Amino acid sequence: MIMANITEVKNSTLGKINFYYLYPIRTIMNTSVTLQPNAINSNKQMEQNYKLALKQFINKNFPTSFKLIHSLFQTCFQEYSKGTISKNLLIKIINLYLLETGVCLKDNHLNQVQNLAALNSITSNEIINRLKSIFENYIPCEILYNYHLMFITNSDLLINEKYEYLTQLRKDYHHIDDDDKYKRKFMDLIIFEILPSFDEFEEAERLIEDPIDLKKLKEIKKLKQDLKDKEKFKALEQERLIKQKEEKELEIAKEKAKQSNLKYKSIKEIQKNYNDESVRKSTPTTRDNNQQLKSKLIYLYGIVQKYLKENILILLIVAILAIGSRKYLKGVNLKDKIIETVQMAFKFTYV
Repeated sequence: MIMANITEVKNSTLGKINFYYLYPIRTIMNTSVTLQPNAINSNKQMEQNYKLALKQFINKNFPTSFKLIHSLFQTCFQEYSKGTISKNLLIKIINLYLLETGVCLKDNHLNQVQNLAALNSITSNEIINRLKSIFENYIPCEILYNYHLMFITNSDLLINEKYEYLTQLRKDYHHIDDDDKYKRKFMDLIIFEILPSFDEFEEAERLIEDPIDLKKLKEIKKLKQDLKDKEKFKALEQERLIKQKEEKELEIAKEKAKQSNLKYKSIKEIQKNYNDESVRKSTPTTRDNNQQLKSKLIYLYGIVQKYLKENILILLIVAILAIGSRKYLKGVNLKDKIIETVQMAFKFTYV
């Protein structure tokens, strides 16, 4: 197998913990992708193509490797049924296909056509149906390991329904052979990676047999909780910053509105002052005219009053003469006589 390098890694961006990360590091004997020397394969071309696909995968030439292994995966079940390839080669082809599909989907190593082909083989249940056509419900642990590792390393892409996936997972680990040499490896993946990813810590504890593993699980639980708290704090801080920004923008908007309102008031005030000034300029003219008229009337009144005071005696004599000559005045225009009398009085006064 190109052994999976079991490494604790943290993906803080997604808010998840991946305690096992699949990555090819070396080839050793008797593993899930290494052919057994004594395996008999009459289909030598398929065997050579598998070795070439494995070599390309180790060299990280993923598009070329995937093209080869995808083709082998499509034909290996039929070839195994015909007896042209060994069970060992069948399992190695399946494992390499699952391994490479998981890695390539996670890191986007494939072109669009290959990526679509890989996704379709998973979402259409093609892979699991082909596996069950050969192994029924007793799929070897080395295949189950790579199958579920492919899912958990691409959980956002491949796991749409948590409980549906966990139901299938439980069926798989309940049917494993206790003597399978890959059982411990598969169960470790379930206990320390898959179940903690879904916060199923109680179920993980029930599957633990070694007390040392229980301690490790508690450490993982604490680490995950710490990451959750960190993400929660980060989210709250982000929310606070957004709220602070919104409040600042609102304050700026209010200040702009206030300034705009002040400008509007200033314009209105200028207009009002201008109108008031115009009224003030027009009002004194009227008042001045009235004042001048009043002054003239007072002046005339003063003259008349002074005249009457100084000439009261003359006016009385004129009035007596007028009454005495009433008969004489008959038939004469009274108005003209009065005017004439007053004029004579003025003349006399002047003299």
